Amino acid sequence: MVNKRFFRPAVVRLSLCALVLLVVAATLAWRLIPEDSTSGVAVGDALARYRQMVDREPSRAQALDGLPKPGLYRYAVRGGESLDALLDSEHQYSGTAIVVVVRDSCGVEERWRVLRERWSASLLCRDGDRVHLVELHDHHEFFGEAKDSVYSCRPVGAEGTICEAGGEAVAYETVDLGSKRIEVDGREVLAEHLRSNLRMTGDTTGVGRVDEWRRVTDGLLLRKRQQTTASFSAGDYVESYEIELQGAGAGA
Repeated sequence: MVNKRFFRPAVVRLSLCALVLLVVAATLAWRLIPEDSTSGVAVGDALARYRQMVDREPSRAQALDGLPKPGLYRYAVRGGESLDALLDSEHQYSGTAIVVVVRDSCGVEERWRVLRERWSASLLCRDGDRVHLVELHDHHEFFGEAKDSVYSCRPVGAEGTICEAGGEAVAYETVDLGSKRIEVDGREVLAEHLRSNLRMTGDTTGVGRVDEWRRVTDGLLLRKRQQTTASFSAGDYVESYEIELQGAGAGA
């Protein structure tokens, strides 16, 4: 015959042990999950880096005809990016984004940064009446893991551009939608509206659209809207944002 007086406390003890083990396992699992955090853009830090750069190489502050003047530019930003994978996360863009323009090789580098974890740099060079995207460096970071893609770009046909990096490619088809005056930072500016439809192939697949309004006189970025959806082996990625020029800093 089972001793019920012994059996019941034993069941309680086993249940308590199981609960303790469950709590310990959950705590360890929680601690092992990497934290995903973001850091905003500090305008003062960006300005200090820009000044160090041009003090070290004064030629990087020299302007080129038909291209944005080197300097630091501030933009209002809204939007964000999200990752749907084994671990999901979302980064919000708000407040201020920075674009730093410096002279580089055949043209200017236009480096856009909205978070420490999210930035991109484009090398833009002029050939006659057309400005070509020569190189694109795209940076994303989630859960402390960075993805850097450095694309070499070349024109394709009259309106196209293809950018390639290892097993990835991004094809742009750009249409000039004409020029009109838009209000930026309280002033009316004559802007050229360019719309690019993009398609990603290879290790990452996806589509997107980029609308840019650039000052007619020198191509300075005044306003930009971008929407991108992409899929890769680990999950899906979505980005949607808008930036608008607020003001210029050093050298601009």
